[in-house]
Amino acid sequence: MPSLLRLLGLGLLLLHAPTVLAEDAPGTVASTGTVEWILREGPERRGVLAPALRKRLARLTADDAAGRHREMAKDPLRFFRATAHVYHQDLASNDWLRRSEFFSDDLFTWVQGDARSDNVGIFADGAGEVIFDLDDFGDAWIASYLVDLWRFGVSIHLVCREAGFDAQTADAAVLAFADAYLEHIARLRDGVGGANAPISSETTQDPLAKFIGQIATKRTRERLLDKWTQLGETGRRFGDDKRLSPVDNLTRRRFGAAFDAYRRHLPTASTLGRSHFRVLDLVRRLGAGLSSAEALRFYVLIEGPTERPEDDRILDVVARIRPSTAEVAEDPPGPAKLGHLADAGCRAALAERALLTRPDPHLGCLVMKGEAFSVRELSPAKAQFPAVGLRDYEALWVLVDAWGRVLASAHARADRDFDPELVPHPFEEVLLERVGDRGKTFGHELRRFARSYARQVETDHAIFLRARRQGALP
Repeated sequence: MPSLLRLLGLGLLLLHAPTVLAEDAPGTVASTGTVEWILREGPERRGVLAPALRKRLARLTADDAAGRHREMAKDPLRFFRATAHVYHQDLASNDWLRRSEFFSDDLFTWVQGDARSDNVGIFADGAGEVIFDLDDFGDAWIASYLVDLWRFGVSIHLVCREAGFDAQTADAAVLAFADAYLEHIARLRDGVGGANAPISSETTQDPLAKFIGQIATKRTRERLLDKWTQLGETGRRFGDDKRLSPVDNLTRRRFGAAFDAYRRHLPTASTLGRSHFRVLDLVRRLGAGLSSAEALRFYVLIEGPTERPEDDRILDVVARIRPSTAEVAEDPPGPAKLGHLADAGCRAALAERALLTRPDPHLGCLVMKGEAFSVRELSPAKAQFPAVGLRDYEALWVLVDAWGRVLASAHARADRDFDPELVPHPFEEVLLERVGDRGKTFGHELRRFARSYARQVETDHAIFLRARRQGALP
């Protein structure tokens, strides 16, 4: 017998859009929305994909490029993770965002840019609490909230397919996500008690709550330091690991000068103390993250709040470039954006401050040899909830609700509450006024885009596989 939550999910599907139980005809436009993605395939689509994929290989060795593409070849969901730039390029074509009934020139805020299920993770926030929140900001920009909402909806559809759920369940999950997003936006606007609290083991349900609790218990600083470093007679240093590569003396000197500047400009430096930032060791981090594998990355071992080696910290220093999200962004008003967004490293750090409730006190940026980097601590409690391993509807609905709350909270806190020069309006009020009593239409529009663009991702993945077999891509 179907579980209660499955029945509720399918009831939600029927409530929103009775017609979606039948397969939508490709290329049609819903009467309640015009955003359905029109499938693109054949040589013309390959002509778009191939150069976009090759561009991302420019900074990789031949072996690393082949490794990245082997990972992307495994399934459409992994392919989607590595191709946010293709998604942004698609949205920019024919000004796709403006097709939405819920687009407005004043409905912009900080967005994650690459919003998807595995860019929401578990980590310790700036207050040390282990939470479930956005955890990647390399593609963040000031843009329409729809950039995030639509991409997350596609991600949910792909996750459901990989987990073995049927199309009806995937549709229902996207509708539940849209409802959770709008409902939480309303709670935030109305100042409902606890609405601003991050998602933790105390504010969600099992299995997510249990998983967060397990990570908080098991993923300690001691375990993180043991994983990446060794404690010897001369102190703690990074250990031998194929994922780490030593740096030469010239790089160390250049990094030292850049790191001094980072520390001087860090807002929280005075509270952490100078000894806290003494650099103990520096290495290159290789092959971290499918979506950012091409980025130059360093791990920096620094002295912690005391000279005891057990409280040392590891900083994650990642090269940043102008994100492809900017290609689909309406320019926000005011000259303030020029200074804030011009430096790619500082832009990523600023976005993280805007989108999180209690950001990492080490969060900052530096420039080395003309290249911009963001800086933040490598969280001891960093983990991903295994969404594609879900096999029951109750767990899926708990996770979808959490995703909607996370994204709503981030968009709402990053508006004028964070910086009125960059985002001058109250995002929650403007969005809810735009939606009005059309919440069902809002969900229906997202569902149609998510399902139709998920088909495009699967088609693109098949094109990618053929191109590799034919030797056109590594």
